[in-house]
Amino acid sequence: MKKATKKRVFATLVPMICLFACLLLHVPLQAQMTSGQSEQQYNWLDPTEAMAVLKTDIMQVHQQLPGFTEGTPLYENALRRVIYYKAIVAQLEQGAAVNLAMERSLTEAATLGGAKEVAYTSKVVLRALYEEVRLQLTE
Repeated sequence: MKKATKKRVFATLVPMICLFACLLLHVPLQAQMTSGQSEQQYNWLDPTEAMAVLKTDIMQVHQQLPGFTEGTPLYENALRRVIYYKAIVAQLEQGAAVNLAMERSLTEAATLGGAKEVAYTSKVVLRALYEEVRLQLTE
């Protein structure tokens, strides 16, 4: 295997491993809401700071996209991540709180920006994506 190919495979595997780790360690969103815990327990970043973090992540994922084959799960998950981040940024620019922006943007992630139907994306994937972003946007 060429060195560039190994590097690309490694760059692909690291985010996927993180995503699967989040899947294993996540706390179900429904359980949080029904148990009386509120989103206020988190110390969210300032919206301006959160936008900066997300914009940096968008650029990083955009750099990875050419290495994925279009239509594959890796490609769609990277695309889903970009769409989710961009939707959160748009919500934040409209003045939404970070936690509300994340919740409101899940539909965009689920539908790949309207390209797929909502049932297309599993709830497990959406929870993992939500948790991944929550970890990034809390202090």
